[in-house]
Parts: sequence; structure tokens; C-alpha cells
Amino acid sequence: MPISPLRIVGLILAILIVIVAARRLRRRGTGSRVVPLGIGFLGVGLATIALFPDLVRPVQGVLGLEGEPLGRLVTVAIVSVAMAYLLLFYALGRAERANQRVSLLVRALSAAQLEAARGGDRWGGILVCIPAYNEADSLPAVLAEIPADVAGLPTHVLVVDDGSRDGTAAIARTLGAHVVSHHVNSGQGAALQTGYLVGERLGVDLVVTLDADGQHDPMQMARLVEPGGWASRTPNRERATRASRSSPGS
Repeated sequence: MPISPLRIVGLILAILIVIVAARRLRRRGTGSRVVPLGIGFLGVGLATIALFPDLVRPVQGVLGLEGEPLGRLVTVAIVSVAMAYLLLFYALGRAERANQRVSLLVRALSAAQLEAARGGDRWGGILVCIPAYNEADSLPAVLAEIPADVAGLPTHVLVVDDGSRDGTAAIARTLGAHVVSHHVNSGQGAALQTGYLVGERLGVDLVVTLDADGQHDPMQMARLVEPGGWASRTPNRERATRASRSSPGS
């Protein structure tokens, strides 16, 4: 059976895929070899089908493409796409897990910045956590309104600098706030998680979160802490509450 131009193209493509997979395998080191091995297997399979196209017939029959003019080609395309999707989903899953591990590492390193400075003493009181991203202009007004104590508990102000490009971190330190920094912007959720982790490791009783743009009123913190009896709870029970300007019935 003569080799058609299409089969020649398929064979060349398969060889290129195998070469790419082999190079990736050499560069992986101790990382996962599943994706490059899967790519290599895909290339070998494509080369085998290009040389022995009749091997496709059983799958072609299962797909109901037996006797179709382009049945073999469509079958190869369907199988190749299915395998590519499986490899893609696997790679995306690994990337997501790696991203989660990096986020945990960033938060742990950020918390360690203050842990090293506290000298092993438990802080107690209220940690006022302020996530901030490029808030150098609005942050001073927010910090100036935070009281020194709330419901008889001392406040500790923590600004989580989430990869700001302005002078957010420097201004916060100048105004007496504790600062931990993310070297890359990770979003408000990640900044809050860093604040909660810091509060847990430094032994505070409560965590109150404020926005750095001034939309939350620091003077409302007492209304959040006092009514529920938070100040009398067992120390080191971390609670996250959000102070806002809204009225009680809103």
C-alpha cells in the first residue's frame, strides 16, 4: 500500500512530537514525567498509525465511522484530541496544586517576618488587618482613625502589602503599623489569609479586617467586638470581623 502525502505529513508530525517529548524529559529533572511521556506516547501512536493505518479500524468501527470516506482520518483526530485534553486537564491540575503550594509558602514567609521580630511573646488583643494594594494615598487617613484599644483590648495594626508598586509599605511602617509584604500581587483574599495566619501565629484574641481605601469606619469596631462578648472569649480564638459604615439594619 503506497504511502499517501497525508500519511507522510502525519509521520513527520509524529517524529517532531517525539523529539519535543524527549527534550522535555531531559529537562524535567525530578519533576513529573507524566505530561512529556504522554506527549511521547501520542507521537509514537501517530507514527504507528501513519505506517499501519489499518490499526485504526477497530476504533473506527466503535465510533460508527466504518466505511466513511474520511473515517480513518476523523478517528485519528478524535483519539488525538481526546488524549490531548486528558494531558491538558492533568497539567492544569498540577499547575493549580503548585499555585496553592506557592500561595501557602508566600503566606508562611510573610507571617515569619513578624514572628521573628516578636521574640516569642504572645500579643493578645485585636489584630486590625488591612490588605493594601497601591493605597499610599488613602492609607494614612485609615491608620490615623484606628483606636489604640477597643473594648479594653489593645489593637495591633497589620498592613498586608499585596505587591504594591507605590510607597504603601513604607508609609505604613512610618505611621507605626506592622507590615508584611507579598512580593507579587495575589489578591485581597490571599492578603486576608496572610493576615489570619499572622494573627494565629502571634496569638491575638480577635482579627478585625478593614479596607485600605477608607470605606470601612475604624470607629465602628467597638460595636462589633462588644455586643457578642468577644472580649470575654478564650484567648487565641481567632475571629474575623469586618467593620463597615453601614447601619445595623442595612
